[in-house]
Amino acid sequence: MSIRRCAARVVLLLACGAWLSWSRAAAAPAPGDDWSFANVQQFRTRHIELSLTLDFDVQQLQGAIAMELDRLDPQATQLILDTRDLTILGVSVQSADIVGATEHLAPLWISLPFHLGKADPIRGSPLVIDLPASREPLLVLRIDYETAPKARGLRWHLPAPAAKHDARMLYTLSAPINARSWIPLQDSPQVRMTWRVHVHTDHGLTVVMPGVAQHAKDNRGEDWFAMQQPVPPAALALVIGELRMKPLGARSVVFAGDASTAARAFGDVEPLLQAGEKLLGRYPFERFQVVVMPTAFPVADMDYPGTALVSPTLVAGHVAQPGLLADALTQSWIGARLAGPDWRDRWIGEAVAGWFAARMLATLHGATSAAMPAAAAAETPLVADLQGAGYDDIFNAVPRTRGRQFFDWLATRVGPERIDALLNEFLQRPKGEEATTENLLSFLQQRLADGKAAAPTRAELDDWLYATGTPAVAAGTAATATQAAAALAGSDLKGLAVQLRQWPAASLAAALDAVPDSIDAGRLAALDRELALSATPDAVVGSAWFALCLRAGYAPALIPLEHYLLTTGRLDLIEPLYEQLAASESGLTWARRVFALSRPGLDPFVARRLQEIVHP
Repeated sequence: MSIRRCAARVVLLLACGAWLSWSRAAAAPAPGDDWSFANVQQFRTRHIELSLTLDFDVQQLQGAIAMELDRLDPQATQLILDTRDLTILGVSVQSADIVGATEHLAPLWISLPFHLGKADPIRGSPLVIDLPASREPLLVLRIDYETAPKARGLRWHLPAPAAKHDARMLYTLSAPINARSWIPLQDSPQVRMTWRVHVHTDHGLTVVMPGVAQHAKDNRGEDWFAMQQPVPPAALALVIGELRMKPLGARSVVFAGDASTAARAFGDVEPLLQAGEKLLGRYPFERFQVVVMPTAFPVADMDYPGTALVSPTLVAGHVAQPGLLADALTQSWIGARLAGPDWRDRWIGEAVAGWFAARMLATLHGATSAAMPAAAAAETPLVADLQGAGYDDIFNAVPRTRGRQFFDWLATRVGPERIDALLNEFLQRPKGEEATTENLLSFLQQRLADGKAAAPTRAELDDWLYATGTPAVAAGTAATATQAAAALAGSDLKGLAVQLRQWPAASLAAALDAVPDSIDAGRLAALDRELALSATPDAVVGSAWFALCLRAGYAPALIPLEHYLLTTGRLDLIEPLYEQLAASESGLTWARRVFALSRPGLDPFVARRLQEIVHP
């Protein structure tokens, strides 16, 4: 980033010699965040510079962070940051008023008193730093620290000996509030900051982060990354491992243990980028990075600015699922711009990204999927009530399907091109206007009140946003899936199978979900013979298929189900299966045995969730 000066003072930044910025405008105070200790009404982070050293042997990061914070309250004498299980080695402040100091001298760091407050099971521990009152508008701090081996936001992956193309890897899961387990910071969606990161690693390890990258020559373990767009702390991501990189196009790359196979699977990325630019304008990052994660990766994808970490389940039959790939690309494109100051508004980014992902696919492949079944709209409101919720529930409370279908429904009123234009206008909203539910509702109502189309009523909007249950206007979606399910349960399979093989995974899974429990064993056996569902390489279809078999009591599916549970790590795919198994005494006994076998290869969070099911 560029060198900036204020009052003839220059700030030297950590060992890597980068420079801190001095001259951005102070942010305005905001309401508190129930999942953060940070006093963002008094201090607000604008930029961080981070130096990290990796130690795989002890599973630890040694870190030093320099922070620029706007001082919003001159009378404030304490800065409170978020931490979880960090060892704080020292805190110092850069002195700006040393007698005789000149810009040619190195800055002086003065130690500050600090302490860690009482630990909270959800929020971690507050780091309380004592400060003198000051009218200086900028505070520059340095904190030296170490992470814990079992830090909640760090995953140290050591592959099983038989795991093919599964590499040694460290990766982070910062969202929703786990960045504080590997960096002491204001871990709140109310914060927007830029960053520069310097990573020291073992020779031969590849480092991937969001932002513009600069790597040392000869791969000698020195990497720098700069994020120049202000983003929330949950956008921090780090992957370090035995990975290979392969270009996908002029502006896209894939990192994987087997990069050549991954490159073939993600061949649609560059056409998707081009389709997206017709809808959203130029891609705002230097390149789009896809990282194929280990089997234990607990979710389908985690998307960051310009970067997507994807589960290997996105690759089915050596071809990436186009819908999920488009979702990941779109989230990396606009997700940070739609991150609101409150976790309850996360649905906006999910819904808008889902809409534009579908529009990208329609641009590439036409509207042939319009008649295919889709999942019924989730019954959870878009705007979740997070009062008293645990941090894990912050993400679980956002139904991606319902958000996408909300805009699908709105498009039936005003047309898809109008939705494109409205959402692009909202994306370009004035600085300081947050992406909140109330702001989006107000925006839509104002723009749609022009009489050009049948504007939705406030009651209809509220039904999607706040009401529990399937919105009345979404009944057609469920009907489509039900019709497809009836075909699976009763039509001539020879003719139907040709059509089914053309369906995307989500459509086939939605149809399987809607098949009645009363389907007989003979029909299930015929479906399996014709479509090879028990051996499908598509993990999403596999989850829906095995769920149907469990509902219908189809015992022959248990043998392939065991293999599926031993080789799939995504919580959203395997948790419902364990819940179904646990509903009967015999199923619970079987599930406990399989869980004991699979647990060593599961993500710790996934293992905890499944433990609660099989050993309540």
